[in-house]
Amino acid sequence: MSWITHQFDGYWFRIHARQGDNTAATIFCRHGNKTVAWLIFKYGMESTEARLTASGDTILLYYPATMLGTIFDTLRLEKPLYVHMNRDIKWGYITSSVEPVGEEESNL
Repeated sequence: MSWITHQFDGYWFRIHARQGDNTAATIFCRHGNKTVAWLIFKYGMESTEARLTASGDTILLYYPATMLGTIFDTLRLEKPLYVHMNRDIKWGYITSSVEPVGEEESNL
């Protein structure tokens, strides 16, 4: 299997409002000054999807708009974060690193 993995240490987002577009928001994940992934949230979407950009190095993960809050919470509270994608089976996901059992979030 062919995997792409990027760590990311920052993000910026865009909340969409355009007639006829079912995109709710896009989060751009960055490592340093390079965008390594787009997390795209769509209205009316029931499942997730993973793709690569034409250049083959930026991961595009599509999520239902209902997952936007959950993903934002993860980005705010966890670090380091990684985005992965299997090129062969078009499967992608976001992960954190190992954390101690019972760790509490200090900024809640």
